[in-house]
Amino acid sequence: MIGSDRIQAVAAYDGSFIPWFGVFNRKFGTPIRVNVMSGIVASIFCISAVAFFNNGEDSAFQVVLDIAISTTLISYVWIFPAALKLRFTHPEVERPYRVPGRYGMWIGSLLITAWVVLGSYVAIFPGTLERVLGVGYDFKDNWGVGRGRFELYTLVTLAIIVAFGLVGYALGSDVRKQIVSHEGDVPEPAASVPLV
Repeated sequence: MIGSDRIQAVAAYDGSFIPWFGVFNRKFGTPIRVNVMSGIVASIFCISAVAFFNNGEDSAFQVVLDIAISTTLISYVWIFPAALKLRFTHPEVERPYRVPGRYGMWIGSLLITAWVVLGSYVAIFPGTLERVLGVGYDFKDNWGVGRGRFELYTLVTLAIIVAFGLVGYALGSDVRKQIVSHEGDVPEPAASVPLV
């Protein structure tokens, strides 16, 4: 989870999230504020899952784990198309690795994105792929809760996470305005990341 916390802290530093979170610990170089936020959010969702699914900790843990997997997968839905876009909009940028061939990046990005979209969908709506393939799937037996309750909790959780991200993006607008104040301006690279 530290990788996603670092990405969130860098996004905050760049103005794509609440700027206060874009700070790293001076001694350890860790995104301490995002780490704390991540721990608080995870704790809230774990406690709410235990309260919402009173069938025991096992089913609540499975649901929380599924939400963690689905949100991680959903974040990757945008990464591969973004890499593909950057390959063609900024070909002059030096990269540590370049996918060989004329169509390798296209094929790889499309296949991986399709696979991630499928994985995200199946994580949010378990059993749908089995139904399409005609394979038996007992939802209650697999999850310990009913389909409706599971999907309600999952979709509300995802809606809260998306809303939090949109609010964070709106609150980072001042930083984004400072980075590029006029069309065509190229921002200077930051000398260093802010440390606490």
